[in-house]
Amino acid sequence: RQEKIFFFFQAEDGIRDAQESRGLGDVYKRQVQDQDHKFDLAVHLGKVDEAFKIAKQEDSANKWKQLGDLALIQGKVKVAIQALEASEDLSGLLLIYSSLGMKDGLRKLAEKAQATTKTNVAFTCYFLLNDIDKCLEILIESKRLPEAALFAKTYCPSKISSVVDLWKQDIQKEHPITAQKIADPLDYPDEFSDLVMAAKVEQFIRGQRNSVDVPAHQYVEYNELLTQDFFKVLQEDPDQDLSQYSVIPEIKKQNPIFDLLKQHEQQGNEEEHFQDVDEPI
Repeated sequence: RQEKIFFFFQAEDGIRDAQESRGLGDVYKRQVQDQDHKFDLAVHLGKVDEAFKIAKQEDSANKWKQLGDLALIQGKVKVAIQALEASEDLSGLLLIYSSLGMKDGLRKLAEKAQATTKTNVAFTCYFLLNDIDKCLEILIESKRLPEAALFAKTYCPSKISSVVDLWKQDIQKEHPITAQKIADPLDYPDEFSDLVMAAKVEQFIRGQRNSVDVPAHQYVEYNELLTQDFFKVLQEDPDQDLSQYSVIPEIKKQNPIFDLLKQHEQQGNEEEHFQDVDEPI
């Protein structure tokens, strides 16, 4: 004769009911009435759908954040994005969007981060989007003018004069002597002759990069083109027309990696079919 084992669960109002021993996952819905406790158990058991229902009902930022982390661990990206958006976890969204190359998501996140003065997130988003002007704008708005001047010198030398002027005006009242010592590199072409060529390269690169989006599967080709030393070209011939060069590869809309994966998948299905046929009945 087979014996059955029963467990009795103690609740706040006494013994609720008896349940045959089948594990906590089968009984927690009936035994737990408190939503917070029920949500914690759902997260602990990895029940994303159940946790999602509770988070939607409660609309708690903390619950959405926990759900987002759980969904991300399980690879449920859509749920993770919805949860992190609801909890306004901008750093978590930055991780997802940047990892998956979601350009529209990054743009939307950048705008929201800038509006809520989350400048580090906004700056990173715009930098990944290659929006140098927006990066510079954020540094200026947040009064990080020394950094803005160095950023302009590195990435957009054509804007260095305007940034240096803002920097000097900002410290003029409290440190007038220091302000006088800050020089605009473009006012000294003999000492900073390379900046003129750098501005020319900047103009060329801007026109090229903003013309088309390069698919991720062509990164290797793109990277090789970007390593061309246009600065050296102009050093050898300052009058060289850079328009004969290109940093954009020929765009291939079809991803060859997807074709390869599809081919492997088909081969795997065929092998599975033959194994099933050969198995004894």
